[in-house]
Amino acid sequence: MNSLRTHTREAFYKYMPASTALIVLQNKTLRWSSPTEFNDPFDVPKELAHDISPSEIRSEIGHVLISLFRDKEIDLSAYSNKVQLISHLARGVDENTKEQMEAAILDEASKSFENSESLEEIRNHWRRIIPDFRILCLSTVNNAASMWHHYANKYSGVVIEIACSDELDSPWLLARPVDYPIEPPELFSPKGWAELLMMPVENAINSVLEAYTYNKTPDWRYEEEWRITSFKRSEEVGLVSDYPLNPLHFTKVYFGPLIEPNDRAKILDVVSADLPHAKVFDVGFGLNRKFEFTEIKNG
Repeated sequence: MNSLRTHTREAFYKYMPASTALIVLQNKTLRWSSPTEFNDPFDVPKELAHDISPSEIRSEIGHVLISLFRDKEIDLSAYSNKVQLISHLARGVDENTKEQMEAAILDEASKSFENSESLEEIRNHWRRIIPDFRILCLSTVNNAASMWHHYANKYSGVVIEIACSDELDSPWLLARPVDYPIEPPELFSPKGWAELLMMPVENAINSVLEAYTYNKTPDWRYEEEWRITSFKRSEEVGLVSDYPLNPLHFTKVYFGPLIEPNDRAKILDVVSADLPHAKVFDVGFGLNRKFEFTEIKNG
C-alpha cells in the first residue's frame, strides 16, 4: 500500500453533464477549480470574517490568552513568538503570582492587539491566494438521485468512476472527507479569529484553508464528498486547471437514465477506442425507487 495513502477507498465518483464527460474522456483530464467557481455560497468564501468586527475579536483575545495560560496541555507551537513567550512565562509561575500577573498581562496583550493590522493582513493574503487555490471534489456514491439531478444535468449526464490506485500513485490517495457539522467550526467565530490573530499569517491562513475546505453545511451531506487540494502552477492562468491523468484511472462509466442517444453513442465510441479496460453501464429508474445498473459491452 502506498505510504502516502490517507484512506482505504478503492474508487471515487465524479458526476458531470454528457458534454463534459466527452471532453474528460477524450482528453484524459479532470478539472480542479478555484473555490470562487463553486455553487455553494457558504463554501470556501472569497472574503474572510466580513461579518465579524475587530472589536468583537478583541473582546475575545483575553479569554483565549487565559486558556493558553491555564491549560498546559494546549500546544503553543502554532502561535506567534510573542504569544508563546507570554504563555510560557505565565505557566511557569506559582498560582498567586499568576493571578497577580494575569490582569496586567491580559490588559497589555489586548492593547497590543487593539491596533494590530493582522486581521486585514490575513484578509488581503486570502484575497491573493484564493483564486490560485485548487480543489478536486469527488463523491463516494454513484446512486445519489440529487447528485444525478444537480450535477449530471437532470439524469441526462454521466458518472465516471475514478480508481484509487497505489500502482498509479493516484493523487486522490490523499483525499479527505468533508464534514457537515450542525454548528460551524469555532474558527468562524470571534473567538476563533482571536486565536488566528495570535498566529503568524501563514499559520492562520493554513488553519482557515483547512477549516473551510473540509467543512460544509448539513444541507450538502447527501453529496458524501471528499476533496483533495493543490495550487495552480506558475504558468497557468484562470480559475480552473485541467490536469491529465493516467487513462487506467477511468474504470467505469455510467450513462444517466435520460442521456441523449447521440451523447451516449459518442461517449461509448471514445470509451471503446481509448479505454477498453473500462466497464460501461446504463443506469435506469427502477420500480423499487432505486437506480438499476446494467452493464453493457465495451468494444
